[in-house]
Amino acid sequence: MVELGRPDLLRSWLSGSWFLSKEDCERAQAVADGAPRRSLPPTPTEEDIAALAEAHAEPLRTPRARRQGPTEELIQQAAA
Repeated sequence: MVELGRPDLLRSWLSGSWFLSKEDCERAQAVADGAPRRSLPPTPTEEDIAALAEAHAEPLRTPRARRQGPTEELIQQAAA
């Protein structure tokens, strides 16, 4: 809403919001008041995508009972 030029709507919506954490509400209010937005992460390169695809194939070759650790690592790698 702020990016569309309507911080007033954001403030109005946040005033009755019970399903956002206090930190999220404070951050949204700060952005509405003109605080800099968080920068977006860099776009992944072709090499990054290929590495994730290769990392994804590894747990598929692992027996299901031993996949949890590699899957968690893959999720963290993809998020980064």
